[in-house]
Amino acid sequence: MGRPAVVFDRLHSGFALTRNTLQADRGTAALWVCPLDDITSQAQHPQHREHNPGYDHYIFLSDLEQPIDARPAQFALYLHTWWHPVFMAKWARGDYQSLFWSHDRGAIAIANHMRLHRDRWQHLACSWDRTRGLYKIYVNGVLVGTEDKSYEGVIPNQPAGPVAYGGAPRTAYGEVSFYDDVLADDQVHALAHDGSYPLDPELYRETKKEHAHGEPAEFTPPDLNADGWSSQLELPLTRDEDLLAFYHQGCNNGTSVSENGLRVTTPELGNYYDAPKPPWGDQTRMYLWTRQTFEGDLYVTFEFELHRHGGLALLMTQAAGMHGEDFIHTYHPRVDGSMSMVCWEDVRNYHWEYMREMCDIRNDVATHAMLKNPWYKPMSYLATQDQWELGRTYRLHYLQRGNHILGAIDNVKVIDAVDTSWDNNGPVLRNGAVALRCMMRTDMTFRNLAIYNRSEDA
Repeated sequence: MGRPAVVFDRLHSGFALTRNTLQADRGTAALWVCPLDDITSQAQHPQHREHNPGYDHYIFLSDLEQPIDARPAQFALYLHTWWHPVFMAKWARGDYQSLFWSHDRGAIAIANHMRLHRDRWQHLACSWDRTRGLYKIYVNGVLVGTEDKSYEGVIPNQPAGPVAYGGAPRTAYGEVSFYDDVLADDQVHALAHDGSYPLDPELYRETKKEHAHGEPAEFTPPDLNADGWSSQLELPLTRDEDLLAFYHQGCNNGTSVSENGLRVTTPELGNYYDAPKPPWGDQTRMYLWTRQTFEGDLYVTFEFELHRHGGLALLMTQAAGMHGEDFIHTYHPRVDGSMSMVCWEDVRNYHWEYMREMCDIRNDVATHAMLKNPWYKPMSYLATQDQWELGRTYRLHYLQRGNHILGAIDNVKVIDAVDTSWDNNGPVLRNGAVALRCMMRTDMTFRNLAIYNRSEDA
């Protein structure tokens, strides 16, 4: 590995650092780690917790000596191998669910997707300003996450314990440093590139590409007058009758049609906090499902305009039952607007979160994520350096040719995913319905929806 290191091969071993700045109002922690295994999100099953309930946590630093469960800690920098979120630091007791999805919020900074490669040194860092409620996390000198920028006021935190503990399993530790001030982004970048540890240039390039849009690429829409494409559905979404093309699931009293388009407005977060699982089905979120299904290569495009910040919108494609059946017309229509149908039920689909400003997502910049459900298979992720503008018209492009999926906003590529049928996550999806979905506190207008198909051998 090229540098002196210490490795802990038992769950209850590690180190303690009594000289640190965890209890300070302002500070930065930085460390070099070299995992002995590739670490990222992974499929999870109940039997994995049989003897190690914290198997999905890699806690690199914490104020708690117990090394396999980050929830009781009031400070922890760790990687969670669930599909979302993955890499995070927190300054309050609790887990992801309680720190984001309840009235009792707590200080946490997250990165939605992350890969730590084996046998290569990587630089991790986090900074905090408790008084101002500002928190950041870094990987290889790149800012990858912050606190929830939609939170109004100073997000609550809890004081850390006096000792910093480390000892993530099968992880070599190098230098660990603490600072009594918040280091600027360029200072953290300098720490990762100062030459004391061999940061792989390709590793840095990968981190920057995914988390800072390091290599933007132009998207070229398909030639719809050639290549076998055929129009399947075209709606201006400015006529009342356009609504008849959709099955409306979940919250429906915030949907209206005008000459400006189809506007969807969903309730505030507090409505969900007060009744997260109502017996009559969630009414803080919604789906607009096409009654029509599509098969083969798929091109979906539409315009959208944001009227407020803080929401989340996603596109679901190739959505069908587990045998590819038309679930809308086969089973009793669902009424629950929750995320359950996206990934926790028997509906297979590709799901692209294209407008993401929700509280549990990196929302200081625009980010994009695609997953294949219901297998929770991460397909693609990108954090841009842009922010969403209110009142501006954007155009979304979803283009699937065979097993290759591209997503773009205004002809800038933000999703590039390649699926396979042979990795224990179902077949390449080739048929089904399309849905426009909005989570709570979303207000946006859709216009000019067009959907095209072509046969795979065209």
